[in-house]
Amino acid sequence: MEEPPSLTWWTLDSLQHGHTHDEVLWYANWRADYEDAQQTGVVRVPPGVILAGDCEPRWLTRIRSWFGR
Repeated sequence: MEEPPSLTWWTLDSLQHGHTHDEVLWYANWRADYEDAQQTGVVRVPPGVILAGDCEPRWLTRIRSWFGR
């Protein structure tokens, strides 16, 4: 999941250009979904990494084995 823009950026953009009610709700939902994903432990894979099915990248498996996770 892509990280949403910071609240500071969103506020400045709102002051300069304005946002519709739908855009504000969309942004709030995006932030909430992103924070939920962070708390539930969803693994963020860097762009360009291709996963095959349910497999995870080899480097992530090694890191997990080093830290016992």
